[in-house]
Amino acid sequence: MTTSLKYPVKEGFVQVGDTVQAGDVICTLDTESLEKQIQRKQESVADAQQTAQENYDKAVKSYNEAVADKDEAWQDWEDAKAEYNSAHDAYYDAQASVGSIQQQYLDAQSALESALELYNSYLKTLGSYNEAENGSEDLGDGSYTDVIRRYYEASLKYSGKAPTVSGFDDSGVDRTYNETNNLSSQWQDAQNTMDLTTLKQAFSTAQDQVDLCETAYETACDKVDTAQESMDTAKKNLEKAGEDDELSDLQDELEECTLVAETSGTVTALNATVGSVCDGTVATIQDTEDLVVDITISEDDVKNVELGMDCKITTDATEDVIQGTLTQVNPTAGENGTFEAQVQVENGSNRLLVGMNASVEIIQSVTENIYVVPLDAVDEDENGSFVFQTYNLIGRQSALKNVELPMLYAGVQPRQRTRRAHELLAMVEMDDRCHHQPNELSGGQKQRVAIARAMANDPDALLADEPTGALDSQTSRTVMDIFHRLHRQCGKTIVLITHNQELAEECQRILTLRDGLIVGERAGKERAAHAG
Repeated sequence: MTTSLKYPVKEGFVQVGDTVQAGDVICTLDTESLEKQIQRKQESVADAQQTAQENYDKAVKSYNEAVADKDEAWQDWEDAKAEYNSAHDAYYDAQASVGSIQQQYLDAQSALESALELYNSYLKTLGSYNEAENGSEDLGDGSYTDVIRRYYEASLKYSGKAPTVSGFDDSGVDRTYNETNNLSSQWQDAQNTMDLTTLKQAFSTAQDQVDLCETAYETACDKVDTAQESMDTAKKNLEKAGEDDELSDLQDELEECTLVAETSGTVTALNATVGSVCDGTVATIQDTEDLVVDITISEDDVKNVELGMDCKITTDATEDVIQGTLTQVNPTAGENGTFEAQVQVENGSNRLLVGMNASVEIIQSVTENIYVVPLDAVDEDENGSFVFQTYNLIGRQSALKNVELPMLYAGVQPRQRTRRAHELLAMVEMDDRCHHQPNELSGGQKQRVAIARAMANDPDALLADEPTGALDSQTSRTVMDIFHRLHRQCGKTIVLITHNQELAEECQRILTLRDGLIVGERAGKERAAHAG
């Protein structure tokens, strides 16, 4: 498990070798300064929320007032329209009444004029008649009879009856004249009573009031829209005031300051000392209940093994033999002719940890009653270490931590093992990449880290199993130069297992094996003495 937090450890709850369950607290960090930041930020957020709430309340109040003003403006407009309609009807009804009387007066006046015209025509004809009867009028081409006829027609046209000896009946003219005067009086009375000027002014005023109320209503609608937008904006600001990303990040960081196990297993490494700042890996927790050991089987031996065979597993960090079972063999050989396989460690064994270098012996058959000679009896020195073709680095650990791991199991103090790990990485020219993980390194860089790890506990001998099998020629040359330096400068015995004849020639002593038997022995070429 790792952390990127830069706070000192306040309290630790586990030690290397402890068994933990997922969710168990490994350690807690000192969060005093962080909690003060959170408190200040919470106060700032609370102030912002209060301000936003006040602004929102003001916006709601302004909106409600604008809506009330709008409703009032609407009612004023409706009232103005009602007043307009009333004034409109009053004015046009009065105008129609006055117009009707006016028309009657005009019709009577026209009748009076016609009557007067007839009356004058009658008088003229009557004069002609009197003159004709007295013999004083020059009738010209006419005759007395014609004058009489015209007089008679004029009398009929005017009075509707034949003339009498007593003279002309002027009652029709008087009647028409009186009727005209009467209608004229009625027209004047109607004009005075109706007061059209005042009604027209009221109608015009009502029209203006309607226009003003309509404008006021439209303005009130605009104010409502503006108040609505302001209220919506204030509401969004109020919601955002309580959503502070920085505060959320600080609170999340506070939760992360309680470091818990992400998986169940055994604590194999711990970098959480009280008072120190954890940066990177805090603890390594490995599931030791379901371990497998990756091995390679030569092409000569693969035909003799079967799945399910018992295996004996030994490591430099354990004194006894751990039992296992061969569970998988890759049916396809690798580039170097070997077959990858896996050995399942028996359940309940917590003596093996991920990343350990281990030796596996596959039990092909068992023979009873064999006289066994202890290794000590033949004076065999077990102070050795391994370099593998596939590096076997722990992928989640940095190069520095990979080199420290054997010293951790050997009980070396943290400062001492870190210092030696840096020295070993510098020896293989990898100290500048000490904090890189294996997936950030090339094949040659991984093998150099593996060599540094093999030298961690200062072994007398290194067993290098195909150390260049997965490398190109130039990188292989670099690895071989390191082996030569270890031999010449540090006095280490290097046992190199390889199928590469050119590399084998660089060794001082070459043993050739076939079918598990030594079939040849000779010295290497002279260039081996100058390699490195």
